[in-house]
Amino acid sequence: MKPSTYIRLSSQALTLALCACLPFFCGLADGQVSVKATQSNAKSFNFRDAFERASPRPSKENRAKAKGGKQGMEFDVFSIPLETTPYWSSDAIPFPASVWGTHLLDLTNDGYPEVVTVGEQMPCYVFANRGGVVDAAPSWQSNDADPSIWASFGDYDHDGYPDMAVANYSLMGGQVKVYHNENGALNPDAVWTGSGGGVSCEWGDVNNDGYPDLAAVDLFRYPSVYMNRGGTLETIASWQATDYNMDMGCAWVDVDNDGWLDLVATDVNWEEPTLRVYRNNHGTLETAASWTSKVGANNNPGGIPSAGDLDKDGWQDVAVPTWPLGRGSGPNVVFKNQHGVLDSMPTWYSNGSNSSNAGALGDLNEDGYLDWAVNNLDFNGIMYENSGGTLNRTPAWQSSTTGGIGIELGDVDQDGVRYREDTLLADGTKRFFYLSVLPVHRLEEILLNGNPLPMDAYCYSLKSGWVSLRDSVSAGSRIIVRYRHSVDMELLQSDYDNSRVHLFRNTNGSGAEEEERVAPERNRGYKAAPNPFVSFATLPGHEAERFALYDISGRMVGIYRGDRVGMDISAGIYFLRPETGEGRPLRVVKLR
Repeated sequence: MKPSTYIRLSSQALTLALCACLPFFCGLADGQVSVKATQSNAKSFNFRDAFERASPRPSKENRAKAKGGKQGMEFDVFSIPLETTPYWSSDAIPFPASVWGTHLLDLTNDGYPEVVTVGEQMPCYVFANRGGVVDAAPSWQSNDADPSIWASFGDYDHDGYPDMAVANYSLMGGQVKVYHNENGALNPDAVWTGSGGGVSCEWGDVNNDGYPDLAAVDLFRYPSVYMNRGGTLETIASWQATDYNMDMGCAWVDVDNDGWLDLVATDVNWEEPTLRVYRNNHGTLETAASWTSKVGANNNPGGIPSAGDLDKDGWQDVAVPTWPLGRGSGPNVVFKNQHGVLDSMPTWYSNGSNSSNAGALGDLNEDGYLDWAVNNLDFNGIMYENSGGTLNRTPAWQSSTTGGIGIELGDVDQDGVRYREDTLLADGTKRFFYLSVLPVHRLEEILLNGNPLPMDAYCYSLKSGWVSLRDSVSAGSRIIVRYRHSVDMELLQSDYDNSRVHLFRNTNGSGAEEEERVAPERNRGYKAAPNPFVSFATLPGHEAERFALYDISGRMVGIYRGDRVGMDISAGIYFLRPETGEGRPLRVVKLR
Protein backbone atom coordinates (compact mmCIF):
# COMPACT_ATOMS: atom_id res chain seq x y z
CA MET A 1 0.00 0.00 0.00
CA LYS A 2 1.22 3.47 -0.79
CA PRO A 3 1.85 5.89 2.06
CA SER A 4 -1.26 7.51 3.43
CA THR A 5 0.03 10.91 2.36
CA TYR A 6 -0.49 9.82 -1.25
CA ILE A 7 -4.06 8.61 -0.76
CA ARG A 8 -6.46 11.23 -1.98
CA LEU A 9 -9.88 12.16 -0.63
CA SER A 10 -9.12 10.65 2.80
CA SER A 11 -11.25 13.32 4.46
CA GLN A 12 -14.24 12.69 2.20
CA ALA A 13 -17.18 10.40 2.73
CA LEU A 14 -17.07 6.83 1.49
CA THR A 15 -17.39 6.24 -2.20
CA LEU A 16 -17.60 2.49 -2.26
CA ALA A 17 -16.69 1.48 1.30
CA LEU A 18 -15.86 -1.99 0.09
CA CYS A 19 -13.22 -2.51 2.71
CA ALA A 20 -15.82 -1.92 5.39
CA CYS A 21 -18.91 -3.50 3.97
CA LEU A 22 -18.25 -6.40 1.64
CA PRO A 23 -18.88 -9.81 3.22
CA PHE A 24 -15.15 -10.50 3.08
CA PHE A 25 -14.52 -7.70 5.52
CA CYS A 26 -17.60 -7.74 7.69
CA GLY A 27 -18.23 -11.49 7.76
CA LEU A 28 -21.79 -11.48 6.50
CA ALA A 29 -22.59 -15.02 5.45
CA ASP A 30 -25.42 -14.28 3.07
CA GLY A 31 -23.62 -11.62 1.06
CA GLN A 32 -26.42 -9.08 1.47
CA VAL A 33 -25.52 -5.61 2.67
CA SER A 34 -28.05 -2.85 3.10
CA VAL A 35 -27.51 0.74 2.09
CA LYS A 36 -28.18 1.82 5.65
CA ALA A 37 -25.55 -0.50 7.06
CA THR A 38 -23.05 0.60 4.46
CA GLN A 39 -23.54 4.28 5.05
CA SER A 40 -22.97 3.87 8.75
CA ASN A 41 -19.33 3.13 7.97
CA ALA A 42 -19.03 5.70 5.22
CA LYS A 43 -17.17 8.45 7.03
CA SER A 44 -13.61 7.16 6.76
CA PHE A 45 -13.29 5.54 3.33
CA ASN A 46 -13.41 6.47 -0.34
CA PHE A 47 -13.03 4.84 -3.71
CA ARG A 48 -9.26 5.32 -3.85
CA ASP A 49 -8.84 4.12 -0.25
CA ALA A 50 -10.93 1.05 -0.98
CA PHE A 51 -8.72 0.13 -3.92
CA GLU A 52 -5.53 0.76 -2.01
CA ARG A 53 -6.57 -1.46 0.89
CA ALA A 54 -8.15 -4.20 -1.18
CA SER A 55 -5.45 -4.43 -3.86
CA PRO A 56 -2.02 -3.32 -2.55
CA ARG A 57 0.02 -2.11 -5.48
CA PRO A 58 3.36 -3.63 -6.52
CA SER A 59 6.47 -1.50 -6.52
CA LYS A 60 7.34 0.63 -9.51
CA GLU A 61 10.35 -1.60 -10.06
CA ASN A 62 8.15 -4.67 -10.40
CA ARG A 63 5.72 -2.89 -12.68
CA ALA A 64 8.58 -1.85 -14.95
CA LYS A 65 9.67 -5.41 -15.58
CA ALA A 66 8.58 -7.40 -18.59
CA LYS A 67 7.15 -9.99 -16.21
CA GLY A 68 4.74 -8.73 -13.63
CA GLY A 69 1.33 -9.00 -12.07
CA LYS A 70 0.46 -10.72 -8.89
CA GLN A 71 0.92 -14.22 -10.26
CA GLY A 72 3.91 -13.60 -12.49
CA MET A 73 2.04 -12.49 -15.60
CA GLU A 74 4.25 -12.93 -18.65
CA PHE A 75 4.07 -10.95 -21.86
CA ASP A 76 4.73 -12.46 -25.26
CA VAL A 77 5.00 -10.51 -28.48
CA PHE A 78 2.49 -11.55 -31.12
CA SER A 79 1.23 -9.02 -33.66
CA ILE A 80 -0.45 -6.14 -31.84
CA PRO A 81 0.77 -3.02 -33.70
CA LEU A 82 0.81 -0.60 -30.78
CA GLU A 83 3.76 1.36 -29.48
CA THR A 84 4.34 0.70 -25.78
CA THR A 85 5.30 4.29 -24.96
CA PRO A 86 2.58 6.95 -25.27
CA TYR A 87 3.01 9.56 -27.98
CA TRP A 88 0.57 11.89 -26.17
CA SER A 89 -0.18 12.44 -22.50
CA SER A 90 -2.56 14.88 -20.92
CA ASP A 91 -1.48 17.40 -18.36
CA ALA A 92 -1.80 15.98 -14.86
CA ILE A 93 -5.22 16.51 -13.31
CA PRO A 94 -4.60 18.56 -10.15
CA PHE A 95 -4.61 16.91 -6.72
CA PRO A 96 -6.82 15.60 -5.11
CA ALA A 97 -8.54 14.30 -8.26
CA SER A 98 -8.73 10.60 -9.11
CA VAL A 99 -8.99 9.93 -12.87
CA TRP A 100 -11.21 6.91 -13.56
CA GLY A 101 -13.12 6.63 -16.84
CA THR A 102 -11.58 7.83 -20.10
CA HIS A 103 -13.27 7.81 -23.48
CA LEU A 104 -12.82 8.65 -27.18
CA LEU A 105 -15.80 10.26 -28.89
CA ASP A 106 -16.24 12.76 -31.73
CA LEU A 107 -18.26 15.46 -30.00
CA THR A 108 -17.95 18.07 -32.75
CA ASN A 109 -18.82 15.89 -35.77
CA ASP A 110 -15.59 16.83 -37.55
CA GLY A 111 -14.45 13.19 -37.68
CA TYR A 112 -11.73 13.59 -35.06
CA PRO A 113 -12.58 12.03 -31.66
CA GLU A 114 -12.03 14.06 -28.51
CA VAL A 115 -10.56 12.63 -25.29
CA VAL A 116 -12.98 12.68 -22.35
CA THR A 117 -12.13 11.93 -18.72
CA VAL A 118 -14.27 11.57 -15.60
CA GLY A 119 -13.27 10.94 -12.00
CA GLU A 120 -13.59 11.77 -8.32
CA GLN A 121 -13.02 15.20 -6.85
CA MET A 122 -12.73 16.69 -10.35
CA PRO A 123 -14.93 18.06 -13.10
CA CYS A 124 -15.48 16.06 -16.25
CA TYR A 125 -12.91 17.15 -18.84
CA VAL A 126 -12.76 17.24 -22.64
CA PHE A 127 -9.42 17.48 -24.46
CA ALA A 128 -10.06 18.90 -27.93
CA ASN A 129 -8.83 17.10 -31.03
CA ARG A 130 -7.70 19.65 -33.57
CA GLY A 131 -7.28 17.87 -36.87
CA GLY A 132 -5.67 14.81 -35.30
CA VAL A 133 -3.68 16.61 -32.61
CA VAL A 134 -5.13 16.42 -29.10
CA ASP A 135 -4.66 19.32 -26.68
CA ALA A 136 -2.70 18.45 -23.54
CA ALA A 137 -4.86 20.79 -21.44
CA PRO A 138 -8.66 20.50 -21.22
CA SER A 139 -10.66 22.68 -23.56
CA TRP A 140 -13.92 22.06 -21.65
CA GLN A 141 -14.91 21.12 -18.13
CA SER A 142 -18.19 20.61 -16.32
CA ASN A 143 -19.28 23.10 -13.67
CA ASP A 144 -19.70 20.36 -11.08
CA ALA A 145 -17.25 17.90 -9.52
CA ASP A 146 -19.13 14.71 -8.70
CA PRO A 147 -17.95 11.24 -7.62
CA SER A 148 -17.80 10.08 -11.26
CA ILE A 149 -16.60 6.67 -12.43
CA TRP A 150 -17.80 6.10 -16.00
CA ALA A 151 -19.40 7.85 -18.96
CA SER A 152 -21.47 6.74 -21.95
CA PHE A 153 -22.41 8.59 -25.13
CA GLY A 154 -25.61 8.63 -27.16
CA ASP A 155 -27.75 11.11 -29.08
CA TYR A 156 -30.82 10.94 -26.83
CA ASP A 157 -32.69 13.83 -28.50
CA HIS A 158 -31.79 13.12 -32.16
CA ASP A 159 -30.19 16.49 -32.84
CA GLY A 160 -27.18 14.87 -34.52
CA TYR A 161 -24.70 15.34 -31.70
CA PRO A 162 -23.72 12.74 -29.06
CA ASP A 163 -24.65 13.61 -25.50
CA MET A 164 -22.72 12.45 -22.42
CA ALA A 165 -24.21 10.44 -19.54
CA VAL A 166 -22.02 10.21 -16.44
CA ALA A 167 -22.33 7.65 -13.65
CA ASN A 168 -21.89 9.23 -10.21
CA TYR A 169 -22.14 6.68 -7.42
CA SER A 170 -24.75 7.12 -4.74
CA LEU A 171 -22.69 6.44 -1.60
CA MET A 172 -21.28 9.95 -1.93
CA GLY A 173 -24.69 11.35 -2.86
CA GLY A 174 -24.01 11.09 -6.56
CA GLN A 175 -26.69 10.76 -9.22
CA VAL A 176 -26.54 9.83 -12.89
CA LYS A 177 -26.37 12.97 -15.03
CA VAL A 178 -26.57 13.91 -18.71
CA TYR A 179 -24.68 16.77 -20.34
CA HIS A 180 -26.32 17.92 -23.56
CA ASN A 181 -24.20 18.44 -26.66
CA GLU A 182 -25.14 21.79 -28.17
CA ASN A 183 -23.84 21.93 -31.74
CA GLY A 184 -20.53 20.31 -30.85
CA ALA A 185 -19.95 21.69 -27.34
CA LEU A 186 -21.18 20.04 -24.17
CA ASN A 187 -23.23 22.20 -21.84
CA PRO A 188 -21.09 22.54 -18.68
CA ASP A 189 -24.23 22.15 -16.56
CA ALA A 190 -26.07 18.85 -16.49
CA VAL A 191 -29.44 19.18 -18.22
CA TRP A 192 -30.83 15.99 -16.66
CA THR A 193 -30.34 14.27 -13.31
CA GLY A 194 -31.66 10.83 -12.47
CA SER A 195 -33.20 9.75 -9.21
CA GLY A 196 -30.34 7.35 -8.44
CA GLY A 197 -26.62 7.02 -8.77
CA GLY A 198 -24.35 4.69 -10.66
CA VAL A 199 -20.86 3.28 -10.89
CA SER A 200 -21.44 2.48 -14.57
CA CYS A 201 -24.02 3.51 -17.16
CA GLU A 202 -24.77 2.63 -20.79
CA TRP A 203 -27.17 3.79 -23.50
CA GLY A 204 -29.35 1.15 -25.19
CA ASP A 205 -32.73 0.99 -26.93
CA VAL A 206 -34.88 -1.25 -24.70
CA ASN A 207 -38.16 -1.02 -26.61
CA ASN A 208 -36.84 -0.47 -30.16
CA ASP A 209 -38.47 2.92 -30.53
CA GLY A 210 -35.34 4.49 -32.00
CA TYR A 211 -34.52 6.49 -28.86
CA PRO A 212 -31.65 5.37 -26.56
CA ASP A 213 -32.63 4.58 -22.98
CA LEU A 214 -30.13 4.82 -20.10
CA ALA A 215 -29.16 1.94 -17.79
CA ALA A 216 -27.22 2.45 -14.56
CA VAL A 217 -25.78 0.01 -12.02
CA ASP A 218 -24.47 0.92 -8.61
CA LEU A 219 -23.20 -0.48 -5.34
CA PHE A 220 -26.02 -1.19 -2.90
CA ARG A 221 -28.66 0.00 -5.35
CA TYR A 222 -30.51 -2.22 -7.80
CA PRO A 223 -29.89 -1.80 -11.54
CA SER A 224 -32.17 0.79 -13.11
CA VAL A 225 -33.24 1.89 -16.59
CA TYR A 226 -34.45 5.41 -17.39
CA MET A 227 -36.72 5.26 -20.42
CA ASN A 228 -36.45 7.80 -23.21
CA ARG A 229 -39.89 9.10 -24.19
CA GLY A 230 -39.48 10.69 -27.60
CA GLY A 231 -36.25 12.49 -26.71
CA THR A 232 -37.02 13.19 -23.04
CA LEU A 233 -35.54 10.99 -20.32
CA GLU A 234 -37.70 10.17 -17.33
CA THR A 235 -36.07 11.29 -14.07
CA ILE A 236 -37.37 8.36 -12.01
CA ALA A 237 -36.41 4.99 -13.42
CA SER A 238 -39.50 3.05 -14.52
CA TRP A 239 -37.56 -0.23 -14.46
CA GLN A 240 -35.53 -1.57 -11.57
CA ALA A 241 -34.16 -5.02 -10.83
CA THR A 242 -35.12 -6.85 -7.66
CA ASP A 243 -32.39 -9.46 -7.19
CA TYR A 244 -28.80 -8.14 -6.82
CA ASN A 245 -27.35 -4.76 -5.90
CA MET A 246 -23.53 -5.08 -5.74
CA ASP A 247 -22.68 -4.13 -9.30
CA MET A 248 -19.72 -2.51 -11.02
CA GLY A 249 -20.52 -2.77 -14.70
CA CYS A 250 -23.25 -3.16 -17.29
CA ALA A 251 -23.67 -3.57 -21.03
CA TRP A 252 -26.51 -3.90 -23.53
CA VAL A 253 -26.24 -7.17 -25.46
CA ASP A 254 -28.68 -9.06 -27.67
CA VAL A 255 -27.65 -12.40 -26.18
CA ASP A 256 -30.23 -14.57 -27.94
CA ASN A 257 -30.35 -12.73 -31.30
CA ASP A 258 -34.07 -12.08 -31.02
CA GLY A 259 -33.68 -8.42 -31.98
CA TRP A 260 -34.09 -7.04 -28.45
CA LEU A 261 -31.25 -5.78 -26.25
CA ASP A 262 -30.79 -7.67 -22.99
CA LEU A 263 -29.12 -6.03 -20.00
CA VAL A 264 -25.91 -7.62 -18.71
CA ALA A 265 -24.59 -6.74 -15.24
CA THR A 266 -21.44 -7.70 -13.34
CA ASP A 267 -21.25 -8.23 -9.57
CA VAL A 268 -18.28 -7.42 -7.32
CA ASN A 269 -19.35 -9.72 -4.50
CA TRP A 270 -17.58 -13.06 -5.11
CA GLU A 271 -20.31 -14.85 -3.15
CA GLU A 272 -22.76 -13.86 -5.90
CA PRO A 273 -22.73 -14.56 -9.66
CA THR A 274 -20.03 -12.70 -11.56
CA LEU A 275 -22.35 -12.13 -14.51
CA ARG A 276 -26.10 -12.13 -15.05
CA VAL A 277 -28.50 -11.39 -17.88
CA TYR A 278 -31.88 -9.65 -17.67
CA ARG A 279 -33.80 -10.91 -20.70
CA ASN A 280 -35.75 -8.47 -22.85
CA ASN A 281 -39.20 -9.78 -23.72
CA HIS A 282 -40.20 -7.60 -26.68
CA GLY A 283 -39.42 -4.34 -24.92
CA THR A 284 -39.87 -5.35 -21.28
CA LEU A 285 -36.91 -6.38 -19.15
CA GLU A 286 -37.38 -9.07 -16.53
CA THR A 287 -36.71 -7.75 -13.02
CA ALA A 288 -34.92 -10.87 -11.80
CA ALA A 289 -32.17 -12.25 -14.02
CA SER A 290 -33.20 -15.58 -15.54
CA TRP A 291 -29.57 -16.41 -16.38
CA THR A 292 -26.63 -16.07 -13.98
CA SER A 293 -23.15 -17.49 -14.02
CA LYS A 294 -22.34 -20.21 -11.50
CA VAL A 295 -20.67 -19.32 -8.24
CA GLY A 296 -17.64 -21.61 -7.97
CA ALA A 297 -14.83 -21.98 -5.47
CA ASN A 298 -12.68 -19.58 -7.49
CA ASN A 299 -15.43 -17.13 -8.34
CA ASN A 300 -14.14 -13.65 -9.06
CA PRO A 301 -15.88 -10.26 -8.97
CA GLY A 302 -16.60 -8.64 -12.32
CA GLY A 303 -15.52 -5.27 -13.72
CA ILE A 304 -17.04 -3.36 -16.63
CA PRO A 305 -17.88 -5.90 -19.38
CA SER A 306 -17.44 -5.78 -23.16
CA ALA A 307 -19.53 -7.71 -25.69
CA GLY A 308 -18.62 -8.84 -29.19
CA ASP A 309 -18.55 -11.84 -31.49
CA LEU A 310 -15.06 -13.08 -30.65
CA ASP A 311 -15.18 -16.27 -32.73
CA LYS A 312 -17.35 -14.93 -35.60
CA ASP A 313 -20.09 -17.51 -35.10
CA GLY A 314 -22.84 -14.87 -35.17
CA TRP A 315 -23.40 -14.72 -31.39
CA GLN A 316 -22.26 -12.07 -28.93
CA ASP A 317 -19.74 -13.28 -26.35
CA VAL A 318 -19.11 -11.37 -23.10
CA ALA A 319 -15.60 -10.51 -21.85
CA VAL A 320 -15.36 -9.64 -18.15
CA PRO A 321 -12.26 -8.14 -16.49
CA THR A 322 -11.79 -9.27 -12.91
CA TRP A 323 -12.24 -6.54 -10.31
CA PRO A 324 -10.96 -8.45 -7.26
CA LEU A 325 -11.61 -6.00 -4.46
CA GLY A 326 -10.81 -7.69 -1.19
CA ARG A 327 -9.18 -10.70 -2.84
CA GLY A 328 -6.03 -9.19 -4.34
CA SER A 329 -6.19 -10.36 -7.96
CA GLY A 330 -7.78 -12.75 -10.40
CA PRO A 331 -7.81 -13.82 -14.06
CA ASN A 332 -9.81 -12.07 -16.75
CA VAL A 333 -12.54 -14.25 -18.25
CA VAL A 334 -14.81 -14.69 -21.28
CA PHE A 335 -18.28 -16.24 -21.29
CA LYS A 336 -18.90 -17.83 -24.70
CA ASN A 337 -22.33 -17.53 -26.25
CA GLN A 338 -23.64 -20.99 -27.15
CA HIS A 339 -26.32 -20.04 -29.70
CA GLY A 340 -28.25 -17.74 -27.41
CA VAL A 341 -27.18 -18.94 -23.97
CA LEU A 342 -23.94 -17.92 -22.28
CA ASP A 343 -21.83 -20.66 -20.72
CA SER A 344 -22.51 -20.74 -16.98
CA MET A 345 -18.77 -20.83 -16.24
CA PRO A 346 -16.10 -18.88 -18.11
CA THR A 347 -14.97 -20.54 -21.32
CA TRP A 348 -11.67 -18.67 -21.31
CA TYR A 349 -9.32 -17.58 -18.51
CA SER A 350 -6.26 -15.38 -18.87
CA ASN A 351 -2.86 -16.50 -17.66
CA GLY A 352 -1.78 -14.58 -14.59
CA SER A 353 -3.83 -12.35 -12.33
CA ASN A 354 -4.31 -8.64 -11.85
CA SER A 355 -6.83 -6.12 -10.62
CA SER A 356 -8.42 -5.48 -14.01
CA ASN A 357 -11.22 -2.99 -14.25
CA ALA A 358 -12.48 -2.30 -17.77
CA GLY A 359 -11.78 -3.37 -21.33
CA ALA A 360 -12.38 -2.49 -24.97
CA LEU A 361 -12.82 -4.71 -28.02
CA GLY A 362 -11.49 -3.96 -31.49
CA ASP A 363 -9.50 -5.49 -34.32
CA LEU A 364 -6.05 -3.98 -33.80
CA ASN A 365 -4.04 -6.07 -36.25
CA GLU A 366 -6.56 -6.15 -39.11
CA ASP A 367 -7.00 -9.93 -39.13
CA GLY A 368 -10.79 -9.78 -38.86
CA TYR A 369 -11.00 -10.86 -35.21
CA LEU A 370 -11.67 -8.72 -32.15
CA ASP A 371 -8.73 -8.26 -29.77
CA TRP A 372 -9.30 -7.30 -26.13
CA ALA A 373 -7.61 -4.35 -24.41
CA VAL A 374 -7.78 -4.32 -20.60
CA ASN A 375 -6.68 -1.72 -18.07
CA ASN A 376 -5.37 -2.72 -14.64
CA LEU A 377 -5.41 -0.73 -11.45
CA ASP A 378 -2.40 -2.58 -10.05
CA PHE A 379 -0.42 -2.92 -13.26
CA ASN A 380 -0.14 -1.53 -16.80
CA GLY A 381 -2.54 -1.64 -19.70
CA ILE A 382 -2.50 -4.92 -21.64
CA MET A 383 -3.90 -6.42 -24.84
CA TYR A 384 -4.97 -10.00 -25.57
CA GLU A 385 -4.63 -10.94 -29.25
CA ASN A 386 -7.42 -12.88 -30.90
CA SER A 387 -5.93 -15.63 -33.07
CA GLY A 388 -8.55 -17.11 -35.37
CA GLY A 389 -11.40 -16.70 -32.89
CA THR A 390 -9.59 -17.56 -29.65
CA LEU A 391 -7.93 -15.02 -27.38
CA ASN A 392 -4.36 -15.84 -26.45
CA ARG A 393 -4.24 -16.31 -22.70
CA THR A 394 -1.00 -14.37 -22.40
CA PRO A 395 -1.11 -10.64 -23.26
CA ALA A 396 0.49 -9.71 -26.56
CA TRP A 397 1.06 -6.08 -25.58
CA GLN A 398 1.79 -4.11 -22.44
CA SER A 399 1.95 -0.35 -21.99
CA SER A 400 4.96 1.27 -20.38
CA THR A 401 2.77 3.41 -18.12
CA THR A 402 0.85 2.45 -15.02
CA GLY A 403 -2.81 1.69 -15.54
CA GLY A 404 -6.18 2.46 -14.02
CA ILE A 405 -9.79 1.92 -15.09
CA GLY A 406 -10.52 3.63 -18.40
CA ILE A 407 -9.40 2.22 -21.75
CA GLU A 408 -10.74 2.78 -25.26
CA LEU A 409 -9.88 2.36 -28.95
CA GLY A 410 -10.30 4.89 -31.75
CA ASP A 411 -8.62 6.51 -34.75
CA VAL A 412 -7.49 9.85 -33.34
CA ASP A 413 -5.92 11.16 -36.56
CA GLN A 414 -8.25 9.37 -39.06
CA ASP A 415 -5.30 7.88 -40.93
CA GLY A 416 -6.93 4.45 -41.12
CA VAL A 417 -10.59 5.32 -41.63
CA ARG A 418 -12.37 3.24 -44.27
CA TYR A 419 -15.82 3.39 -45.81
CA ARG A 420 -18.05 0.32 -45.42
CA GLU A 421 -21.57 -0.76 -46.31
CA ASP A 422 -23.53 -3.52 -44.61
CA THR A 423 -26.59 -4.79 -46.47
CA LEU A 424 -29.24 -6.38 -44.25
CA LEU A 425 -32.38 -8.20 -45.36
CA ALA A 426 -35.35 -7.68 -43.04
CA ASP A 427 -37.28 -10.73 -41.82
CA GLY A 428 -40.42 -8.75 -40.95
CA THR A 429 -39.88 -8.91 -37.18
CA LYS A 430 -36.45 -7.52 -36.27
CA ARG A 431 -35.67 -3.82 -36.08
CA PHE A 432 -32.34 -4.23 -34.26
CA PHE A 433 -29.15 -5.22 -36.10
CA TYR A 434 -25.45 -5.70 -35.36
CA LEU A 435 -22.97 -4.36 -37.90
CA SER A 436 -20.06 -6.43 -39.19
CA VAL A 437 -17.40 -4.25 -37.55
CA LEU A 438 -16.91 -2.68 -34.13
CA PRO A 439 -16.16 -0.12 -32.96
CA VAL A 440 -17.64 2.16 -35.62
CA HIS A 441 -15.84 5.41 -36.35
CA ARG A 442 -18.90 7.23 -37.70
CA LEU A 443 -22.34 6.30 -38.97
CA GLU A 444 -23.05 7.98 -42.33
CA GLU A 445 -26.63 7.03 -43.10
CA ILE A 446 -29.17 4.21 -43.23
CA LEU A 447 -31.12 3.44 -46.40
CA LEU A 448 -34.38 1.48 -46.44
CA ASN A 449 -35.15 0.17 -49.91
CA GLY A 450 -32.92 2.89 -51.33
CA ASN A 451 -34.45 5.77 -49.33
CA PRO A 452 -32.46 7.53 -46.57
CA LEU A 453 -34.03 7.27 -43.13
CA PRO A 454 -34.40 10.53 -41.18
CA MET A 455 -32.22 10.98 -38.13
CA ASP A 456 -35.10 10.46 -35.71
CA ALA A 457 -35.93 7.05 -37.22
CA TYR A 458 -33.09 5.18 -35.54
CA CYS A 459 -30.45 5.18 -32.83
CA TYR A 460 -27.09 3.43 -32.70
CA SER A 461 -23.99 2.58 -30.66
CA LEU A 462 -20.59 3.26 -32.19
CA LYS A 463 -18.74 1.37 -29.47
CA SER A 464 -20.92 -1.75 -29.64
CA GLY A 465 -21.65 -1.59 -33.37
CA TRP A 466 -25.46 -1.80 -33.55
CA VAL A 467 -28.40 0.11 -35.01
CA SER A 468 -32.01 0.12 -33.79
CA LEU A 469 -34.82 1.25 -36.10
CA ARG A 470 -37.90 3.04 -34.83
CA ASP A 471 -40.44 1.57 -37.27
CA SER A 472 -41.28 -1.96 -38.30
CA VAL A 473 -39.65 -3.18 -41.50
CA SER A 474 -41.53 -5.49 -43.85
CA ALA A 475 -40.02 -8.86 -44.74
CA GLY A 476 -37.67 -8.75 -47.69
CA SER A 477 -36.86 -5.07 -47.30
CA ARG A 478 -33.27 -4.09 -48.02
CA ILE A 479 -31.49 -2.11 -45.32
CA ILE A 480 -28.11 -0.58 -46.19
CA VAL A 481 -26.01 0.89 -43.37
CA ARG A 482 -23.23 3.19 -44.56
CA TYR A 483 -20.53 3.86 -42.04
CA ARG A 484 -16.82 4.28 -41.46
CA HIS A 485 -14.48 2.24 -39.33
CA SER A 486 -10.72 2.25 -38.83
CA VAL A 487 -7.91 -0.19 -39.55
CA ASP A 488 -5.46 1.94 -37.57
CA MET A 489 -6.91 2.63 -34.12
CA GLU A 490 -4.96 4.21 -31.29
CA LEU A 491 -5.39 3.12 -27.66
CA LEU A 492 -6.40 5.51 -24.89
CA GLN A 493 -5.59 4.53 -21.30
CA SER A 494 -6.06 6.20 -17.93
CA ASP A 495 -3.14 6.37 -15.48
CA TYR A 496 -4.21 6.04 -11.85
CA ASP A 497 -0.79 6.80 -10.32
CA ASN A 498 -0.10 9.99 -12.24
CA SER A 499 -3.62 11.36 -12.75
CA ARG A 500 -3.19 11.48 -16.52
CA VAL A 501 -4.47 9.81 -19.65
CA HIS A 502 -2.23 8.51 -22.45
CA LEU A 503 -2.54 7.72 -26.15
CA PHE A 504 -0.55 4.90 -27.75
CA ARG A 505 0.10 5.04 -31.48
CA ASN A 506 -0.93 2.27 -33.85
CA THR A 507 1.97 1.32 -36.12
CA ASN A 508 -0.23 -0.16 -38.87
CA GLY A 509 0.12 3.07 -40.82
CA SER A 510 -2.83 3.75 -43.07
CA GLY A 511 -3.37 0.04 -43.67
CA ALA A 512 -4.31 -1.71 -46.90
CA GLU A 513 -7.55 -0.81 -48.60
CA GLU A 514 -10.26 -3.29 -47.75
CA GLU A 515 -12.46 -4.90 -50.35
CA GLU A 516 -15.59 -3.12 -49.26
CA ARG A 517 -18.30 -1.45 -51.23
CA VAL A 518 -17.19 1.91 -52.54
CA ALA A 519 -19.31 4.90 -51.66
CA PRO A 520 -21.47 5.76 -54.68
CA GLU A 521 -21.12 9.16 -56.26
CA ARG A 522 -23.66 11.57 -54.91
CA ASN A 523 -24.29 15.23 -54.10
CA ARG A 524 -23.50 16.44 -57.62
CA GLY A 525 -25.31 19.60 -58.64
CA TYR A 526 -25.89 20.84 -55.09
CA LYS A 527 -26.26 24.55 -54.36
CA ALA A 528 -25.82 26.64 -51.23
CA ALA A 529 -28.45 29.12 -50.12
CA PRO A 530 -27.94 31.87 -49.36
CA ASN A 531 -24.56 32.38 -51.01
CA PRO A 532 -22.94 34.67 -49.97
CA PHE A 533 -24.20 34.21 -46.40
CA VAL A 534 -23.83 35.88 -43.01
CA SER A 535 -24.65 33.24 -40.37
CA PHE A 536 -24.71 29.91 -42.22
CA ALA A 537 -25.65 28.36 -45.55
CA THR A 538 -28.00 25.46 -46.33
CA LEU A 539 -27.80 22.91 -49.13
CA PRO A 540 -31.41 22.23 -50.15
CA GLY A 541 -32.10 18.53 -50.57
CA HIS A 542 -28.87 17.57 -48.79
CA GLU A 543 -29.53 18.89 -45.28
CA ALA A 544 -28.71 15.61 -43.48
CA GLU A 545 -25.52 14.92 -45.43
CA ARG A 546 -22.00 15.86 -44.35
CA PHE A 547 -19.69 18.24 -46.20
CA ALA A 548 -16.04 19.20 -45.83
CA LEU A 549 -15.22 22.92 -45.95
CA TYR A 550 -11.80 24.16 -47.14
CA ASP A 551 -10.23 27.61 -47.09
CA ILE A 552 -8.52 29.11 -50.14
CA SER A 553 -5.19 27.50 -49.17
CA GLY A 554 -6.77 24.04 -49.39
CA ARG A 555 -6.79 23.47 -45.62
CA MET A 556 -9.90 21.73 -44.32
CA VAL A 557 -11.53 23.89 -41.64
CA GLY A 558 -14.37 21.59 -40.61
CA ILE A 559 -17.08 19.08 -41.36
CA TYR A 560 -20.67 20.37 -41.52
CA ARG A 561 -24.15 19.02 -42.02
CA GLY A 562 -25.87 20.41 -45.09
CA ASP A 563 -28.34 22.39 -42.98
CA ARG A 564 -25.71 24.49 -41.14
CA VAL A 565 -22.62 25.07 -43.24
CA GLY A 566 -20.03 27.55 -42.00
CA MET A 567 -21.83 28.71 -38.88
CA ASP A 568 -18.63 29.12 -36.83
CA ILE A 569 -16.10 30.35 -39.41
CA SER A 570 -14.75 33.84 -40.03
CA ALA A 571 -15.51 35.89 -43.13
CA GLY A 572 -13.83 34.72 -46.33
CA ILE A 573 -13.95 32.54 -49.43
CA TYR A 574 -14.30 28.80 -48.96
CA PHE A 575 -14.85 25.65 -51.00
CA LEU A 576 -17.33 22.94 -50.12
CA ARG A 577 -17.52 19.32 -51.22
CA PRO A 578 -19.06 16.08 -49.90
CA GLU A 579 -17.02 14.59 -47.07
CA THR A 580 -16.60 11.39 -49.11
CA GLY A 581 -14.60 13.37 -51.70
CA GLU A 582 -16.92 12.95 -54.69
CA GLY A 583 -18.20 15.82 -56.76
CA ARG A 584 -16.88 19.20 -57.79
CA PRO A 585 -16.09 21.77 -55.10
CA LEU A 586 -18.66 24.50 -54.55
CA ARG A 587 -17.46 28.05 -53.86
CA VAL A 588 -19.17 29.74 -50.91
CA VAL A 589 -18.57 33.16 -49.37
CA LYS A 590 -19.14 34.25 -45.78
CA LEU A 591 -19.57 38.02 -45.52
CA ARG A 592 -18.95 38.59 -41.80
